[in-house]
Amino acid sequence: MKSQKAQKPTGQNRFGAISFILHPSSLILGALLAAAVAWGQSPMPPVNQKKACLQCHSDMEATMALPHVHNPLVQGKCSACHNPHASKHMKLLDENQVTLCAKCHNDVSAWVTKADKHPPVVEGKCVSCHDPHGSKNDKLLKKSVEETCATCHPAVNEWRKRAHVHSPVRNGQCVRCHAVHGSDVDGLLVADQKTICLGCHSETPAFDAAHKGFDPKTAKCSACHDPHSSGTETLLMENVHPPFKDGSCDVCHKPSKNGQGYPLKGATLTVCATCHEKNAETVQKYSAHGSNQNASCELCHNAHASHESNLLAASQKTLCVKCHDPAKGATNAVKNPHADIACTSCHAAHGSDKPFYFKDEPAQVCGQCHSHEHHVTHPMGANVKDPRSGGSLSCTSCHKLHGGEFSKLLVANGDRDLCVRCHTNK
Repeated sequence: MKSQKAQKPTGQNRFGAISFILHPSSLILGALLAAAVAWGQSPMPPVNQKKACLQCHSDMEATMALPHVHNPLVQGKCSACHNPHASKHMKLLDENQVTLCAKCHNDVSAWVTKADKHPPVVEGKCVSCHDPHGSKNDKLLKKSVEETCATCHPAVNEWRKRAHVHSPVRNGQCVRCHAVHGSDVDGLLVADQKTICLGCHSETPAFDAAHKGFDPKTAKCSACHDPHSSGTETLLMENVHPPFKDGSCDVCHKPSKNGQGYPLKGATLTVCATCHEKNAETVQKYSAHGSNQNASCELCHNAHASHESNLLAASQKTLCVKCHDPAKGATNAVKNPHADIACTSCHAAHGSDKPFYFKDEPAQVCGQCHSHEHHVTHPMGANVKDPRSGGSLSCTSCHKLHGGEFSKLLVANGDRDLCVRCHTNK
């Protein structure tokens, strides 16, 4: 419940005591109680909280008329959540949001222990989705389910623009598939993919024929279908691997055995090399991305279909940062000017003999955009040695690539600290 403007002394008072947020009425009430105790009188009678609070918080009257009102407010128990006198929490809350909500909503304690946790729950931001007093929406949501989800997941709005939208998405039923507070299944799913999908899509002769006799219980549905929307009626992702599109499963797979899946003809890298020989050779040569015969290509690519070019399993930015933290080690990172540039503009995704899997020498890669700096810069190149490492001096000797604590992405303060690392008076 919104409190009146409170006195909020900051830090410590002159006696070193921790400051609290005080309700204006608390000083008067405290004085009355002290006087009552001093004169030996009986304690004050119980307060009609609803009547007392509404004297100042009259805006709550409109809230109490909404279709969904928080039970403590209905019962007039404002003090179930708020301390009427003083608190170290904003809005005079008795506890932090997680602890406070968990007093009545026992599930909160379980949600924060799940393997896949919804960030607002862990961060104690219950009111980022829920109105703590009342709402026109079920579950006290501030907005409809789809609007609430789209607040942090703007892709929801893009999904709804495609030609074919999965009915739960179209109807704003995100919770049919997702456990919005926490789950032990990746993606905050309420169960594993196969259980969810087969709960609505029963196996019929037509279903089996479309899957060429393959038992979907042995596969991951999202390897081919987008669970939210697509340009195709069957929700297949729009970029389809040619053999899959043509129904030529035998290009990569052996015949199915008793409907238990179509095993690959060999190790992943070997099978992919049948058509993508050059890329496979590069991956093997430079051992890019933890490559091995069994799983290398599938670390980044979806073998059947994708919304991304080159059958990537996700956008470059999303895919790369799963393993590569661009701001690693930066405690106060400045804005990354390269954030909107595709990773493959500078890096060779399948491997390279250059540092950081650059497509070319660092100076040449950086010079694509920084042409002026490339001509007036500090001496660099194979003949200029970095006294710190003994290697050649390049752009990355002084600059970080993605984020840093200093301007121009310098590795140290450019006023002095950076220069004296190499230029000493010896």
